[in-house]
This record gives sequence, C-alpha cells and structure tokens, in this order.
Amino acid sequence: MDIKDALSLECAKGLNYISIPEIVEINRQITEPGSINRTQEYPEGYEQKLQNFIGNISKMNDEYSDGHEEDYFQVNNLSPIQNLVNTEYDWICRKNNNVIYMSAILMHRITAGHAFMEGNKRTAYVAASIYLANYQAHGLGLNEGYIPDLDKDLLDSLEDIAVDETSLTPKQLSKVYYKGLKKGIKESIRAQSS
Repeated sequence: MDIKDALSLECAKGLNYISIPEIVEINRQITEPGSINRTQEYPEGYEQKLQNFIGNISKMNDEYSDGHEEDYFQVNNLSPIQNLVNTEYDWICRKNNNVIYMSAILMHRITAGHAFMEGNKRTAYVAASIYLANYQAHGLGLNEGYIPDLDKDLLDSLEDIAVDETSLTPKQLSKVYYKGLKKGIKESIRAQSS
C-alpha cells in the first residue's frame, strides 16, 4: 500500500473516528485533568484511556502541557464543530478525502471557532491526533498508529489561527501537520506490511 492510498479516507466511515462528546471530554481532561464527567455516558474505561492518551502526548511533546493553573472547563461555542459534523463533513471529504486534511479541518474548526473558554489549541491537537490514531487502527488496521509531535511549526500555526482565523487555511494547516506525520506513517505502513 502506498502512502496516498493509506491516507485516503472512506468518507462514510470518517465520522466514526471522533465525536462531539469526545471532543468536549478531551477539553475537560485537558483543562481539568482527572475530573469526572457526570453528564455523558462513556464505555467503561474510556475516561482512563483518554487520560492515558493525553498523558502520553504530554510526555512525547515538549511544546504540550495540560492543566495550566488558569485553566477551567467551559464550553464556549460548539456550533463550528457541530456544523462540520452535521452538515459539511461529507461534502468536504468528497472534495478531498485525505485523512490529514480532514484532521486539519477539525483542528482549524476547534481553534478558530473558540469552542471552549480555555485549551482550544491543545484540544484541537489531541482531537485531531485521536481522529488520526482511530483512522490508523480501524481504517488501516495498523497495530500501532503514529501521532505527530506538536512541534513549534504546528503550535505556531494553531496560535496564528486562534488570533486570526483567516491567517491559515485548513489546507495550509494540513501541510504543516503532514510534515510531522509523513515519515512516521510511512514507517508504520512498512512495518505492518513486513
């Protein structure tokens, strides 16, 4: 399987890789680590798995940290994410079904839309990483997915979008994101094929 085929998303299955309640829970765990959600039912062990995932990202990335002292959990405006999931996703995916591009769309919507009062850039990064990891596990059947580092270029791009949502398009963001992914995904596909 070549890299282009590996990154081609089957649009009908794409929304199975992350949900709006999961994105909200990601933000809760980022802004208030260890808090328990009493309003949403998750499969047993999900919250612990999410905390572990966020903890692993935190260990892998010097630029990432969760639970800033000033953080608090509060939803601000989920409508950009809801619009993406409920009306635009299928149309966007049919135009460009590259999983990196769709991850970048998700990151852009969370960051530019200021979905939460705190932690939007971190939530965007973790949500896109989970989306990508789920795609690699379920869409490609890889045993171990590759998660890109939150490097300085990606962090700077997310900060630019948070300040001025028109500073970078999702396509430009996907190029920054892809740069950190390409090598790792190729290695994962090669290892799986061997």
